[in-house]
Parts: sequence; structure tokens; C-alpha cells
Amino acid sequence: MEFSVELTLKILFDDALLDEVASQGVRYISVPYDLIESNPKKIIRERAAALASRGISVDNAHPRFGSYNTAYSLVNQYENQRKLYLEQLKDGLDRMSILNVRTAPLHTGGACQPDAPEWALEMCAESVREILPEAENAGIVLTMENTFFNKPNRWDGVSELKSDESSNYPMQITEYRYDDIDKLCKLIEMISSPYVKGCFDAGHAHFLGDLRVDHAKMADNITLYHLHDNNRRIDMHLPPGYGTLNWEVLGEQIKSVNHKYPIFIEADPWTKGKYGQLIRETRALLSGGRIHKDKSGQKLSVRCLNCGHLVLFDDSGEFCGCR
Repeated sequence: MEFSVELTLKILFDDALLDEVASQGVRYISVPYDLIESNPKKIIRERAAALASRGISVDNAHPRFGSYNTAYSLVNQYENQRKLYLEQLKDGLDRMSILNVRTAPLHTGGACQPDAPEWALEMCAESVREILPEAENAGIVLTMENTFFNKPNRWDGVSELKSDESSNYPMQITEYRYDDIDKLCKLIEMISSPYVKGCFDAGHAHFLGDLRVDHAKMADNITLYHLHDNNRRIDMHLPPGYGTLNWEVLGEQIKSVNHKYPIFIEADPWTKGKYGQLIRETRALLSGGRIHKDKSGQKLSVRCLNCGHLVLFDDSGEFCGCR
């Protein structure tokens, strides 16, 4: 299995730090959308050359996203706002092509919510079709992601509660609604293009869905994985193994679909560790590398008392952050 990680802007603009990351075995990355959206094409080309010279490829980049009638939403009923967002996406896809980005995950804006009206699904499909020619020209696959949305929201306006401008998510909300995976698969089928596939977010499925069932439904369409962990109480984006997700099960599922692309770890290394350690831990977890079990035979996540990292096993033997 190959893995991709997200580099910060600080690393992307510091050649010495890029050298260090490359020395850790990082070969595929995701880049922050700020790099694409907020820099002249000349700068993007320079960074693309810097990455290529170190053998690092950009596998994916996540465009901005919103829900319902907020900014960056594929189902915003305010037509002028939605059209502006689609134009921004088109420009973003053109800029992503400079970096040879393979895939760009998109959120459905709430169109796949269980209680979403039928027209929302149609509008979402219409929005994706509008940017599809640019994706095809850039050679970028648009991947529709299983995600969740905060409640309450209205289909006739923005959130009923004040929103945090940095995230477009309502503040002080404890209720979340997870996408209907059947609707998400239907959306992909409606668009019916080799450039529109699925992004399976394992952390979201663990948080609010059913990992086995959701993966089985999306399996035929998965072109991108988002891996991160949580405790099923909040979307924490912990590194794999530091929450309660069953990584052995997910590893079996990934192998069953013969996934041939890099798997994106959508989390930072534990305790500011190295990317190489993050990749090694994730690979071991997906391969059944947790070596400790409880009395019932259930595998446990055990930490090293010295470094705080997981104690795992791979072909080289037992390891943690300090071994």
C-alpha cells in the first residue's frame, strides 16, 4: 500500500523541510487548497518543480466546501453565489493541473442528507456536471465524499444559528446528520462519468455511520480514501490507531477492492512526530499489526510509556516512536 499525507504551507515553501520529508519516505501528498487558490501560477509551478525534483507527487487537493445555502456549496439556492463558487472551482481545477493532482474530493452540500429534497440531488448533479469539462481537461477525478452536516439548517436560507466564518459551520451545535450512502451512490450514478467517483472517508463512517456497510455500498466507486480516527463522539481527525476505529476490518476492505492508488492519511502525525512514522503505523494497522489482545482475543491499541506512540508490529519487528 502507498500512502499520501498533507504537507503544511510552511513545509511546501521550505526546500530544506521538503528534503527532510522526502528522506522520511514520503512520495505522495495532499496540498492545502491555499497553495492553489492564493498564489500566482508562477509560484505554483515553482513548487511543483520543487516537489518533482524530490520524487514527490501531489495525489489530491481538497477544494473549499460549504453546505445548504452557505458559501462554497454545490446546492446553494442563491444562483449568483453558486455560479461564483463553480467558477472558482473551475479555476482551481486549472491550477491543480499544474501540480498534476490526481483527484479532488467534493462535499455534496447536504444534497445526500436523509431529509434532503429530491431537487437538491438534481442541483448537486447539475453543479458537478458544470465543472466536469474542466476536470476532464485537467485529468482530475472528482470524488464525492461521504460526510456529515450540522443541524439545524434550513433549505430556504442559511443556518438558523450564527456561523463561524472560518468554517461555515454553525456554532454550539451538538447534533450531526450523516449522508445517506445510497443517495451518494445514486448521485455518482446520475452523473455517470469516469471522472466522477467516490471518496470514502473512514473517519466519517466510523463517527456516524457503519464502516462495513458504508464501504460495501461505495466499494465499486472508491477512488480516494480519507483515513483518520475518532472516539465516535466527534470528528477528531486523529492519526490512525489513536481512536476506536477497527483498522483490521478496514484493511481487509481496502484489499478486497484492489485499491491501486495512494491512500490519504487525513491527520497529522501523533505528538508532532514524523510523517514516516505516521505512514509506518498506518500500514501496520491495516495489516493487522496490533500485537496485544484482551482476554476475549480483541486486539488492543497499546502505547509506549516512553514516547506515547502505538506499539505495533511489521516485517521489521516490534516498533513505536522511539524503537
